[in-house]
Amino acid sequence: MMLFNPADFPSSTKDMADYGNKQISVLLKHFRKEIGGKAPPVCVEGALREFSLFKNHMFDLKVSSFEGLADKILSQEAAFFFLL
Repeated sequence: MMLFNPADFPSSTKDMADYGNKQISVLLKHFRKEIGGKAPPVCVEGALREFSLFKNHMFDLKVSSFEGLADKILSQEAAFFFLL
């Protein structure tokens, strides 16, 4: 899904605010429904907050591929464990 593809992320903070809002709304519309009388599996407000944090984190990482994303995450994780 393009929504989570690092190559499709905008390069400016101006464009970041609106990026993916339509797509995440479609996902939330589906997953906010009750299933079999049980509570919805997704909290819409929480998901929107998490998506905003995700976008900001991805923008800060400045990667253009899933491989680049994996490299950044793994190198950050290694640096974190080194500090422990």
